[in-house]
Amino acid sequence: MANPPDDRPTSSRVTPKGGPTSNPPATKAAARKAEAAKRSEAVSKAARPTARKVDPAARVSGAKPSDAKVAARSGDPKKKAAASAESSRYTPPIPNSAKISPWWVPALMFGFLGVGMLIIFVNYLHWPFGDPSNIRLLAGLACILAGILTATRYQ
Repeated sequence: MANPPDDRPTSSRVTPKGGPTSNPPATKAAARKAEAAKRSEAVSKAARPTARKVDPAARVSGAKPSDAKVAARSGDPKKKAAASAESSRYTPPIPNSAKISPWWVPALMFGFLGVGMLIIFVNYLHWPFGDPSNIRLLAGLACILAGILTATRYQ
C-alpha cells in the first residue's frame, strides 16, 4: 500500500549545524526577553579574560603547573627536590649558621629589661630622686619596651 502524496511544500533551506532553528517567541514581551538574553550573552563573552599563554618548552613532560606546588607541600624529599628543580621561583632555606644572633643581642635585651625595672623601682624610693615622677616612670617603661623589641630580633 502506497502512502498518499504529501501536499506540504518542501523547503530547500538547510539548517545550521546547531540543528533546526528555534520557534519565534509568541509575544512581544517574550521577544524582548530573548533579545536581552542574547545581548547579555554577547557582553559576557566579550568580557571574559583571554586564556594565559603557556610556553610548551617551559613545561616538563606533561606536568601541570599546579603539580609543582603539590609536590613541594608533600613530605617526600624526592618530590620536593623535583619540584624545586621544575619551579624557577624556588628559594632555598636559610642555613642555620645565618640564623644565629650575635652575642650582644641577648645582652642588650636583658640590659634594657633590667635597667627599665631598676628605673621604675628607684622612681618610687624617695632617697635618690625625691618624689616619684612620671618622666622617670615613662623612661623605665621605654627601656622595658626596647628590651621586648630586641627580644623579637633574637634567634
